[in-house]
Amino acid sequence: MSQRKLVLLRKKIINSILDISNVTISKKIDQVTYTMLNQFPTTAVGIVFLILAILLLFLFNWVAVLLIDSKETARKKKGACFLTALIGVLMFILVLWVWGKVFGAIPVLIPAMQWPDSQPLLALGPMIVFLLYILLVHGLIGSEWKKAVWISILALLLLAVFLAFTPYVAQYLTFYPMNGG
Repeated sequence: MSQRKLVLLRKKIINSILDISNVTISKKIDQVTYTMLNQFPTTAVGIVFLILAILLLFLFNWVAVLLIDSKETARKKKGACFLTALIGVLMFILVLWVWGKVFGAIPVLIPAMQWPDSQPLLALGPMIVFLLYILLVHGLIGSEWKKAVWISILALLLLAVFLAFTPYVAQYLTFYPMNGG
């Protein structure tokens, strides 16, 4: 074969490989787009519930500050109440997810630490979140420790009562696995 024919053959091979990879890439992009469009309602519902949780926790924080501290503090600290709700909801998601993944994997990794009915370390997750939320309320709203504890208790109690009466929202906002999965 001549040098020219080898060059043309190489170009054909390279072009055919590129055509195959372009088709593969375009199929992958189509698959990802289709998957994203199919998951959109779930994602949209999740975003709506996240915004709803932030707004409700803001409202409950503000009502708790209004009842426990004073009307003047509640009026001055609306921004701090919203920031506390925003950070609090995101903290709930992150801390409970990490807590569930780490302590849910312990019985899988260490078979000697399997419990018969439940995993008590997973039950400590909400308590850790509550203690972190007290620190958040104390730091951002700036109330005394005693008032921060009561504001946290009242706000989270109101949120729990709301979630108890709306089981679909509560089911969707369950962020950590109780079965270690």
